Amino acid sequence: MAAAITDKFKKGYGFFSTTLSAQKNSGASSMSLSDATGVPTTTGLVFTVGRVNSAGTSTPTTRAIYKGTLSGTTVSNLTLTEGTDQTHAAGSVVEITFTATHWNDAIDGLLVEHNQDGTHAAITATSVNVTAGNAVTTDVISEKTSANGVTIDGLNIKDSKLNTNNSVVTANITDAAVTVAKRAGGFYIGQISGATLGSTGNKAVTGVGFTPKLVRFHVQFTASSSIAAVATGAMTAAAQHYEAASTTTAGTTEFARNSGTSNCIGYVSAGSSTLVLACTYVSMDSDGFTINVGTASSSFAVEYECYG
Repeated sequence: MAAAITDKFKKGYGFFSTTLSAQKNSGASSMSLSDATGVPTTTGLVFTVGRVNSAGTSTPTTRAIYKGTLSGTTVSNLTLTEGTDQTHAAGSVVEITFTATHWNDAIDGLLVEHNQDGTHAAITATSVNVTAGNAVTTDVISEKTSANGVTIDGLNIKDSKLNTNNSVVTANITDAAVTVAKRAGGFYIGQISGATLGSTGNKAVTGVGFTPKLVRFHVQFTASSSIAAVATGAMTAAAQHYEAASTTTAGTTEFARNSGTSNCIGYVSAGSSTLVLACTYVSMDSDGFTINVGTASSSFAVEYECYG
């Protein structure tokens, strides 16, 4: 960053003393020095002119202090900070001494982000780097740019909601919906009631807490000591599905079975391979999934497992 008179933290040069190589008129925006060897040029500087004469005698009536920037032996952007601006003849003594200007500018710079007790106030920075092994501890993190939210290691949070599709986290899940049961590993187990499956049409299943990639189904048959029945199925976000079902006939060795890739849920009754319940994939949703009941039956509930 180029040196400027607005710099709050200005460098100095110990015991620097030179003279004006040419007259500096009152109101002039620059002055020329006889020598500036070693004087730093990376920040604005503060020069004292006419504090003493060439014999070292104090001359308070001619003393004036200016901010400026140095290039070679020319001080530009002269701005009076203390004393009275006036004409200084060639040969007038120019010094770099510690002044109230140095101190006041430094204090103004510190107070931008510090309280009077020395603690930090609001920090305004393009970035804040914390060294390895340390941590930033705070109670509140707020977005800087409206509508952007706050991103922490790839996870965006906006208006009290998770707002990312990474991992098992999906867009706009409210805090209340993100429970341990729903978040742990991206797995969820639930049940579709027989009443829901007792009518045809699309059935949205919610409360999962994420968008599943795979859902597995198992028909929950009632307990029986005379009939054996099993019915399973599955569907994926790529609209792949299958069902497999079989049932025995009470008191006989007969059984019925059905399997295929047209449905994700189905079961058969004893003595018939025709599906009594048949459901197909519709969609994977942000908080669960949707199936379509093509052949309805309210006889049994269906358990499901969701994998995110």
